[in-house]
Amino acid sequence: MVKTGETKVLKVSGPEGGKRLRFLTVTLSLYAGLDRHLSSPARGPLTVEVQQGLRVADVLEGLRVPREEVKVVIVNHRLAGLDHVLADGDRVAVFPTVAGG
Repeated sequence: MVKTGETKVLKVSGPEGGKRLRFLTVTLSLYAGLDRHLSSPARGPLTVEVQQGLRVADVLEGLRVPREEVKVVIVNHRLAGLDHVLADGDRVAVFPTVAGG
């Protein structure tokens, strides 16, 4: 992890399998306390370099965010799911279940 000012740059990859890896850059925002699972909580969006072909679920697992705590995933202002395959430049927002009224 590289910290530059208030921006944290994280690198997440899956199994290499002997292939040359290509990384994409995505912006990840964790809401309502989900950032508590990071080694150091975020203050705003994270810049994450992810291996091409990874899904939202893979990135969250790599960051140790429990899948069962995730309720809503939004990618580029559209409702998505944990199985959404990420593309370069994606903006991802992740929300837990919240209660109240």
